Amino acid sequence: MMDSAKKHAVDLFLNFNTGTVAWLFHRISGLALVFYLCLHTFAIGTAQYGKRPFDATLTFLQSPFFKFLEVALIAAVLYHLLNGLRLVFIELTLLTKSHKLIWWLIMIVFTVAMVFTGYMVLGKLLHGAL
Repeated sequence: MMDSAKKHAVDLFLNFNTGTVAWLFHRISGLALVFYLCLHTFAIGTAQYGKRPFDATLTFLQSPFFKFLEVALIAAVLYHLLNGLRLVFIELTLLTKSHKLIWWLIMIVFTVAMVFTGYMVLGKLLHGAL
């Protein structure tokens, strides 16, 4: 007999549908936001050691690599927000049969917003490199 965690992992991959993808993305974005919060607290915490360490941290965080991570952070926040609103909307209106359609609608909104965000954040970086 399989233990509960192993059975859940098998069910997750055997039953890979829209709801599973939404759940998985929601969990990943939530974990990414917790990780970001820890890093942000650490970076801001360097201010207690004086101006020089804080300035060094800020200079390091202004590299092009972190611009890409800023876009990833915006993506995590936006997806987590939109999917959370979708879940609340479904619970309050009892539209459980429409959850797949609603998820695809928020994915369209998410994609449009991320294309705009990527252009605004990375456009200057990429045009400056040309």
